[in-house]
Amino acid sequence: MSGYGLLTRYAAEHGLKSFCVEFNLPQYLWQVLCHPAHTNNFIDCISQLLAWRARWPRPKRRGEVSDDWFTDLASEMLTRLLTLTRESARNSFQDNHDPNQLGLALLLPFVGRLSCNVPGDISTHTKPGGMCVYKGWEIDFRAYLEALKLRLMHISLTSNSVRHEIKNGDARTFVFPRRRFGAMITSPPYPNHRDFVSMFTPEHVFLKNVGIPGTDVGRNNPEQIIGSNFVSGKGRLQPNTKSAIGFLKEVALQKRDRGGVYDDDVYYLPYLERYFVDLELAYTNVSLSLKPSFEGYIVVVNNTHRNLVIPVSDVILEIWKNLG
Repeated sequence: MSGYGLLTRYAAEHGLKSFCVEFNLPQYLWQVLCHPAHTNNFIDCISQLLAWRARWPRPKRRGEVSDDWFTDLASEMLTRLLTLTRESARNSFQDNHDPNQLGLALLLPFVGRLSCNVPGDISTHTKPGGMCVYKGWEIDFRAYLEALKLRLMHISLTSNSVRHEIKNGDARTFVFPRRRFGAMITSPPYPNHRDFVSMFTPEHVFLKNVGIPGTDVGRNNPEQIIGSNFVSGKGRLQPNTKSAIGFLKEVALQKRDRGGVYDDDVYYLPYLERYFVDLELAYTNVSLSLKPSFEGYIVVVNNTHRNLVIPVSDVILEIWKNLG
C-alpha cells in the first residue's frame, strides 16, 4: 500500500533503502517514473521527446465528442506518443530495463488530457463521455514534460540513496521476504473517502488497451483494490476483529428509512465488511516480512458513516495486537 511512493522519497533523502508494494498500476508506474535511480535516464528521455516535436501527432480536428473514454483519434495519438516514449526509453536506459514499462510510465500521467470524461459527483471520480479538445494539446504536453523534468531534477539533487525496490503486487497475497524489514510506515486506504480505481479510470482503460508486461494487468482486476467501491457480485465476508464486528452491528441497528436500509444492505455493509477483511489479510501477510524488533507506523484518519465513526484505527490496533 505504497501509493505515490512518499516512503521512497523520504528514504532516498535520508540515505536509506526502501521496499514498496503497490497494486494500483497508475500509482505503481508513477513510482517507477520517480525512482531515484532513473531520474537522469528519464531526463534524457524528455530531452529526446522535446527534440522530436516534429514527430508528435498532428490531429486534423480541434476537438471531438464521444460517449467513450477515448475517441479513435485520441487512441491513435496516444499510441504514436507511446511509440516515441518507448523509443526514448530504449535509447536512454540499459538493456536490463524494460522500455515498454518505462515508456508507459513516462506517458501515463498525460493520457487523461486526451480522454473524454466529465467530473463525477465526487471530486475524485470521473465518468466516461464528453469532449476531447485537441487544440493546444502540444502546449500541454510540452508543459507536462518540462514540469516533470524539474521534478526529476529535484529528486536527483536531493537523493542520497538509489537502492529502492518497487513491486507491483497485492499486499494481501504478495510473497514478501520473511523477517527482513526493521521498520514500516504506511497509511491504509480510507473507506468512503477516495476510490483510487475510479479516480484513475481513464488511465486504467488505457493500460487495459495497451497491456504492460511484467505487471498484474489482465491477471488482477483493479476493482479488487482495497477500498474500491465495487461490491457487485463479490459476496459477503465476515471480519474477525471485534471492533469491526461491533461497528457493523451498530450500523445495522440504526434507525433508517426504507431507502437507507436498502443502501446499507446492498452496498455499505458488504463494502465495509470487505474493507475490514482486506485490512486483516493485508497486515497479517505484511507481518510475516517484519523482524521481531521492527518499529512500525500506520498513519490513520478515521472518517464516518451515517454519523458513526468508522473505527479504522481501532481495527488496525486490534489486528496488530492479535498478531502479537
